[in-house]
Amino acid sequence: MQVFVDTAAWIALFDPSDSLAVAARQVMQTLHQARRPLLTSEFVLLEVTAAFATPAFRGGIIAFINGLYQLADVTIEAASQEWYHAGWSLYQQR
Repeated sequence: MQVFVDTAAWIALFDPSDSLAVAARQVMQTLHQARRPLLTSEFVLLEVTAAFATPAFRGGIIAFINGLYQLADVTIEAASQEWYHAGWSLYQQR
């Protein structure tokens, strides 16, 4: 079963000064050892890039995100209008 990786986790994995960085790395190591595939979305990755949009981080985050696309154990769901509308509908219902 795939494990969904959200924005906070990717931010913590990219930024070693993040308060969740150590925990995120430990969880990722455990998931990797258990051979658990990861799932995220382009919407999540856009949020991550927005968090590191300043010029000082831009090159690093571009390399980080591009690297995720190369990993066989990471599935990145495409951003789509259907997903957006489904998420917006769910948000409004809650």
